[in-house]
Amino acid sequence: LLNPAYSQNGNGGPLNVNRANFYGLTQRDFRRTQVDSGTLKIERDLNDHFTLSNSTRYTHSSNDYIASNPGDSKFLPSDTVLQRVAKTRNSVSDGVVNTTQLNGEFVTAGITHHVATGVEIAHNEVDSRGYLVTGTSWANIQAPNGNDPWTGTISRNPQGARITTNTLGLYAFDTLALSKRWLLN
Repeated sequence: LLNPAYSQNGNGGPLNVNRANFYGLTQRDFRRTQVDSGTLKIERDLNDHFTLSNSTRYTHSSNDYIASNPGDSKFLPSDTVLQRVAKTRNSVSDGVVNTTQLNGEFVTAGITHHVATGVEIAHNEVDSRGYLVTGTSWANIQAPNGNDPWTGTISRNPQGARITTNTLGLYAFDTLALSKRWLLN
């Protein structure tokens, strides 16, 4: 079944509405985003040619929102209203990364070597779930009112994704300065 007004919208592209229209609900919609992060870095020159460093970064972030997404008007008896569909997210992430690196340079057979070697260890935990939103709300296509009444409920969805990731990386790079214009990695 197609909306009887489908043909009034040309090829099914965007509706001809004011781009400044707000189709959300002020009583329901919100967005809260936060990132807290800290880094500790220690560096030590071992000699004139080599430096050892260690850095640790901790990050806590959250992304929490309910946003109205104007649905299409298909299956509606009127071509003047859109259903407000709730798009939701409640995601919290905690991570720590530790990197130890040795940088330096040395010369062999007249060729300068720039080296970087190290190890990186990371741990990240993510709890990503949305909300269960009840209640239906409709918006006038041409003149939506964000203060329309809404009597639904909001609860945290027990379903979602809880992911723990542990990674370990080892690396070693040697850049040979063959000339001022030629480097070989």
